[in-house]
Amino acid sequence: MERPPSLVVFFLFFLQLQLQLFSQPSEDDQSALLAFKASISSDPSGTIASWNTSVPLCQWAGVTCTQQQQPSRVSALVLEHLSLAGTLSPSLANLTQLVTLRLSGYMLTGQIPSALGAIPSLALLDLSSNGLQGNVPAQLHTLSNLTHLNLSRNSLAGPIPSSLGTLNLLASLDLSSNNLTGQIPPQLGSLASLIRLQLSSNALQGAIPPSLGNLARLSTLDLSKNSLRGELPPQLGNLSSLVFFKVSNNMLSGPIPSSIYNLTALNDLVVYTNLLSGELPSDIGTSLPNLRVLSVYNNQLSGLVPDSLANASSLEEIDLSQNHFSGKIPSNFGMLKNLSWLALEDNQLEAREASDRDFIQSLTNCSLLDHLSLDMNNLTGNLPSSVGNLSKGLTWLSLWDNQLTGEIPPEIANLVNLNTLGLKGNQFSGKIPNSIGQLSNLEALILFGNQLSGGIPSSIGNLTRLNECYLNHNELQGEIPSSIGSCQNLNILDLSHNHLSGSIPKELLSLSSLSYYLSLSHNLLSGALPPEVGRLQSLSYLDLSFFF
Repeated sequence: MERPPSLVVFFLFFLQLQLQLFSQPSEDDQSALLAFKASISSDPSGTIASWNTSVPLCQWAGVTCTQQQQPSRVSALVLEHLSLAGTLSPSLANLTQLVTLRLSGYMLTGQIPSALGAIPSLALLDLSSNGLQGNVPAQLHTLSNLTHLNLSRNSLAGPIPSSLGTLNLLASLDLSSNNLTGQIPPQLGSLASLIRLQLSSNALQGAIPPSLGNLARLSTLDLSKNSLRGELPPQLGNLSSLVFFKVSNNMLSGPIPSSIYNLTALNDLVVYTNLLSGELPSDIGTSLPNLRVLSVYNNQLSGLVPDSLANASSLEEIDLSQNHFSGKIPSNFGMLKNLSWLALEDNQLEAREASDRDFIQSLTNCSLLDHLSLDMNNLTGNLPSSVGNLSKGLTWLSLWDNQLTGEIPPEIANLVNLNTLGLKGNQFSGKIPNSIGQLSNLEALILFGNQLSGGIPSSIGNLTRLNECYLNHNELQGEIPSSIGSCQNLNILDLSHNHLSGSIPKELLSLSSLSYYLSLSHNLLSGALPPEVGRLQSLSYLDLSFFF
């Protein structure tokens, strides 16, 4: 039997009415967002300017509504990197069904309204990269559903509220890059769900709370760039899920706890610029098999460089510089196929016998090596010609302030991507190899303080990217090659304290790039001063003393 037409019409009318009611947004939410709009003083993209009552609220840019209740409510407000300026209106607290509030990358100023603590459903709060001031509101602890809190890169001051330790669902807490003071609240150790804790770049003081060792799910701990003191608590060795550990740029002292070396999941161990002492364990490469970055520079660590590091096959960066390490450089680092950065400068490492320099031959197997610095150690003897077999991608090679002797290997010219070559403060003798002109990407040539003789090779003119050239305090002879005028980016040139003769080439004095430093003093140069010297009007330092 057919349904009476009147019932069909009634059903369709009822359905249309329900859909209208269901899609009708909350007037309170609309008023709250219009009040937020009124607090914005600059909207370069015009995103918020498009908000008006002639357009349905749920169609406003950055606004998401839920359709699961009547009237529909705003569930998310996501406006990122729009260069908005103004203040953060407390009216946002009226969006009581808000789950996501992300207003990052603005120039919002003023304080974070404490009223935000009255949004019971809020799970994600991201106000990062603004100019917000004042304190972190203690009222945020009432956001019992909060899983992500990001207030980083603002100008917040005062202490971290200990009440944040009651946010049982919090998985990520980022308060980095502010002006927060006081101590790290030990109550943060109660955040059982926490996976990421980032408090870097503040002015936090005191010790690292041992209670942080209770955060069993923590994978990222970044407390760098503060004023933390005391020793690293051994309880941190309980963080079995820790992948990223960074406490650099503090004033931490004492040894690195042995328990830290049991964190087998650890990728990054970054503790540079502290006052840490003691030795690295001989089995560090075995106990931390997943290590990717080991950065301990600028501490007071001592002992040998562990050759077990070669067992951590994922290692990309080893930086042990500015410590008190001694002994030989391990000759098995060539096993590290991913190694891109090796910095061992400013230690007491030795190379007395020819076999002690086998590490250079080993490193030729590291095809990704980009940075090698061995300055200020006790390396002696000749620089092996195998240095020219290092990675073609090497951009930085520095061996200055050692006691290396003999000639500079001409094979060094094979390192065609070098932008910095630093061999100063050694006892290199003989000529500067003419092949050095093959280093077409070189920006800094630092050879001063050696016993180099002969002439400056004319091939130096091929170094068109050269910005800094230090050949001073050697025994160089002959004329300054006119080809140096081809170094169109040269900003600093020091040829002083040599035995150079002849006249100053006008091509050199015609370099418009010479705007900082030029010294030709203490040579045997002669002739009239070229009139081109008058073109060096922007030069900050010019020394032509002892010019005959």
